[in-house]
Parts: sequence; structure tokens; C-alpha cells
Amino acid sequence: MTNLKEQLLSSNISLGTYALVTYDGATYPVWFTKYQTEDGDWFLESPCELYKISEVSEPVEQWTIEYVADILDEDVGVKEYIKQYILPMIVNGVLYEIENFQCAPYLPKEVDDLKLITERECLEYMLQQS
Repeated sequence: MTNLKEQLLSSNISLGTYALVTYDGATYPVWFTKYQTEDGDWFLESPCELYKISEVSEPVEQWTIEYVADILDEDVGVKEYIKQYILPMIVNGVLYEIENFQCAPYLPKEVDDLKLITERECLEYMLQQS
């Protein structure tokens, strides 16, 4: 068993992270948001929900530029934003988004396993499970 809070605190997470949390015989994708207070750091968990945003047309480079033109301010570096946030979320010609809804804490204090993962790894895991 792993103490969830202790492992998260020892992982040097700056703002938040995706993770695969295993307990009660099942594994769940979870987003953890880090909060800092006078009493110390703590994490709020949120379940992950996968959404299909759009079919991606060819050429992908042109499509991504047109897609982000509607959602970005002018002072944002478009190419870096696309590289960091859009391209990793495209799989087999589909753009996905992982939503993390705020909710009351629901995870047990002790879990069987906690594996920190990237957003892309979370997407791939969720696609494999669907």
C-alpha cells in the first residue's frame, strides 16, 4: 500500500499532474492539482473524462494553426502552443481533450499504486480503456 499524500508530496510536483491510481482492484486516471497554504502543501484530486473535440483534416500543421487562431490571444507563441498542447492530443486524426471536473475528495488515503504520467500517456490509457 502507498500513502497517497506522502507520495505526491515527495514527487516534487509544481502545479499538477496526471496519474494512474490503483485501488480496490481497478486503475483510474486522475488529475491532481497542488495547492499551497500556510499549513503546507496539499492536493485535490479530479477524475479524468475524455472528450472528442474535432476531426483533424490534412495537412495537420495548417489545421492546428487555424484551430488555435480562434482560441489564443495574439501574444501567445502559436507554434510552441501547438507543439506543447495540441499535437500531443491528436490520435488517429482526432483531437481529444481531457476534462478534470472539480469534486469532493474521493480517493482513499492508502492506494495500491500511484504512477505519475504525462497528459499524452493519460490520453493513450483512456483510449485503450474505451
